[in-house]
Amino acid sequence: MPLYNTKMQVERDKLLEQVKKIIKHLRSSGGDFGDSNITNERNIYRSMTQALKDIGKYCDDYDIKITKLDSIKLLVFALPYIKERDLAMNSERYIFSIFKMLGEATNNKQINSNEQIRKSIAVCDKLFNNGNNLVVYGYIKGFQEALEYTKDK
Repeated sequence: MPLYNTKMQVERDKLLEQVKKIIKHLRSSGGDFGDSNITNERNIYRSMTQALKDIGKYCDDYDIKITKLDSIKLLVFALPYIKERDLAMNSERYIFSIFKMLGEATNNKQINSNEQIRKSIAVCDKLFNNGNNLVVYGYIKGFQEALEYTKDK
């Protein structure tokens, strides 16, 4: 499916960079989620490439013109494909890792596993498991924008 509303070219190296970042956070979140399974880099990469079609459709459906791929969009849209390939993968841990990446991207604000974050992760995980991935994206994107707004405060 062509990405009609985009003039975006996704390079393999950019995808691999995102894979490395999410894997780093997945590995470092083990204490919060015990021995839960994390998926492998190949699964994440393949899932991200599949998610590009969904992102293109989303942009077409809502007339969104993008020229640069938002890493949050990529990570959230890849989640169903990751889970499809690896049923044992802990989606809460993956979502927490996305939140950790958000903190890192906004002036190194620490996103810790506190009660508020745990509740946000639980909400996102429930939404994801009920097939509401677009709502998960909106939820996390709103969180990102709130962090951006408060980064200098």
